[in-house]
Amino acid sequence: MSPRRLAIASLALLLAAPALSGCVGTPQTCVSWVDFADADDMAASATLVVVGVAEPATRTIELLSGQAELHRVSIEEVRQGDFDADELWAAAPRDYCVADAPQPSEDPIPVGERVVLFLNPAKGSPAPGDLEKVDAWSTLTPHAGVLPASE
Repeated sequence: MSPRRLAIASLALLLAAPALSGCVGTPQTCVSWVDFADADDMAASATLVVVGVAEPATRTIELLSGQAELHRVSIEEVRQGDFDADELWAAAPRDYCVADAPQPSEDPIPVGERVVLFLNPAKGSPAPGDLEKVDAWSTLTPHAGVLPASE
């Protein structure tokens, strides 16, 4: 093949590449969400499980699936994980790769309600014992990671 034809073929392939990928033109990654059987199943997949109350979101954070509202959460109880702080920042991912995005349409973390949060670091993994150094936490999925706390 001549150098000119090779250049044209390469350019055509380069221009066609975005059409071959999923979620073209969107900044998030499309993922398949895990279904959890119950709270024990969620706890087994969580780094940290806390009981707390979320304040209204004041900013957003970019998660793997797209933008999420970031809440300051006052912690009442740590049920799992070595965590001594009295508050943390948490967000719930939303699914943006659906027809009526995002799903769920409402933020999964309720404001002013006592809830159990099943959390993992929003970005990266902390070294064991350094959970207080995590800047932001994420619930497990858009549909799992928040349960009402029993009194």
